[in-house]
Amino acid sequence: MELYNSIFRRKSIRRFKREALSAAQLFLVEEYMGKAQALYPSIQTKMRIAAASEIHTMLAIKSPHYLLFYSESKDGYLLNAGFILQQMDLFFSSQGFGSCWLGVAKSKEPSVDGLDFIIMLAFGTPEGKKYRESLSEFRRKPLSQIAQGEDPRLQAAQLAPSARNSQPWRFVCQDGDILLYRKRAGAVMGLIMDRLNQIDMGISLCHLMLASEKQGMPFTFDSRADLPKRADCVPVGKLKG
Repeated sequence: MELYNSIFRRKSIRRFKREALSAAQLFLVEEYMGKAQALYPSIQTKMRIAAASEIHTMLAIKSPHYLLFYSESKDGYLLNAGFILQQMDLFFSSQGFGSCWLGVAKSKEPSVDGLDFIIMLAFGTPEGKKYRESLSEFRRKPLSQIAQGEDPRLQAAQLAPSARNSQPWRFVCQDGDILLYRKRAGAVMGLIMDRLNQIDMGISLCHLMLASEKQGMPFTFDSRADLPKRADCVPVGKLKG
């Protein structure tokens, strides 16, 4: 339940101490990298820890370590990336480390073992507060704006991080199931945000998985489910009750 509990106090860390984590701490990270669950196990993926000298970024966020994610480019690969890497984000928080999603930073090694670079997390020792102290510190849309109906798992999904805090998820509770939709990105940032928002949906699915475990409910996601069409949204799939 450590990852689940971290949902309610994690924060994106943007200032890190310069010192690298210890060898023992990095061993814990590498060990957990092998334990993170995939949404789509058939998609080949790889994670590796990199130093600042191995990435390209114009952001002010600087950290001693970066966790780079690589994947096959197959149906659902962006959902899968968000799903897996959010487990690492929550793991960092559970261990007292800090982390931050970097949506536009690039690896100087664009492919590894035939897999393409997708996205990365910055991580290290936080400089300042490690955690949120209350739910009021989250800047999130109320459930009434993102969900129709009620389900005990939705608060965890509501608190998921997203690119530019866009919160693209929309949920419809129906006969014990949760129908997932992604809000269409605006025209100006459409190409960039469409890709990042697919990763965001994987992040919210990670939170739904952990909330399902907490509630003693199965986590069965069907991306091929036939969802009712919505003019402002892209159907993502159905979480079966």
